[in-house]
Amino acid sequence: MQSGRLKIYKRPLFKKKLRLSIILLIMVALIYSIYWFFHANLIEDKFRKFSSSIGDWAIYLSFESINISGFPYSFSVNLINPILTFGLSNGPNRNEKSLELTNNLISVKISPWNYRIYNINFGEKHNFDFFNNNKHSSFRGITEKFNINLVFDHIFDTFELDFDIAKLKFQTKNLVTLFSAKNLILSVSEQNKQPAPNDNGEIKGNYNLFIRSEGFAISEMFNLPESQVIELISAKIKIFGYLNTPINAKNIEYWRENGGIIEIEEFEIVDAKFKSTLNGTVSLDNNLQILAAFVAEVEGLPFVIKSLYDNSRISAGIAEKLNFLLDLISKTSPNGARKNSFPITIQDRELFIGRTPLVELPTISW
Repeated sequence: MQSGRLKIYKRPLFKKKLRLSIILLIMVALIYSIYWFFHANLIEDKFRKFSSSIGDWAIYLSFESINISGFPYSFSVNLINPILTFGLSNGPNRNEKSLELTNNLISVKISPWNYRIYNINFGEKHNFDFFNNNKHSSFRGITEKFNINLVFDHIFDTFELDFDIAKLKFQTKNLVTLFSAKNLILSVSEQNKQPAPNDNGEIKGNYNLFIRSEGFAISEMFNLPESQVIELISAKIKIFGYLNTPINAKNIEYWRENGGIIEIEEFEIVDAKFKSTLNGTVSLDNNLQILAAFVAEVEGLPFVIKSLYDNSRISAGIAEKLNFLLDLISKTSPNGARKNSFPITIQDRELFIGRTPLVELPTISW
């Protein structure tokens, strides 16, 4: 009998706990819904404010309309017919140097619990317009995938920006393909910020840049002396020093005077018959022209010389002399190919191979 009474007393208690749990779940769902829709409005407001001004990186954004979906798992910000303009200083003025990217859709995905990470997805078709002092050039880009992942660290004020692009075609407005790539990965990050040398509270940043492209095909219209399809292009670059925007003579000179330097840890080009690796440093001289020193290691130079001769870039006599010199200075790599290693320098707008001046470079106007 006693056990029977216990069962009778437990039933109302169980129902009470169940009712309380349901009420709590409803309250949590209601509070979260209020939280989600409140922050969705804040996000929309921020995008609209950003579209009416220009940020620190001289980027101007406009769009036809905006909507936010993804409830309850994420914020998916959809910008309809957006236009991104890069390189502006005070509004969309086409008389200045700028790049305009037009798309039918940009989708930005944000986690409700982590505002540090932004996943950005572009549509498949892109229009690129370059403006330079009233000169206008139009191009068209087609991709199967165009994703951008952006991570902010608000504590240290650093960032990481990753581009992941698949099956890229870059064409003229007449649909002539200039180049294409099976895969293209670009990663930019800013790390290890430190006070600038002038100790006025400014910050000096170091930037890491990584580029990797597979199956990069170049149009035959360029008539290059090497093969038209490059299996791999890879680069690891470090940029030291804080660089203000926009990129102009004043900001470039400030960067140079405060220890600005570019370190190329690795630059590699590989195709079926040619392989080249390069590393070195790049800086600027007092005239803001390139000052650089590299060490290059190349396999397949005989193929390049033959291509230059076949395309009437060099005479038969010069080709014969170059091949003779290569025989004298070449080493044999483990795979049996001839390998050449030599220094490359740039100084006073001249490019040197060893101590021999090869070509005069044009003046850079910042």
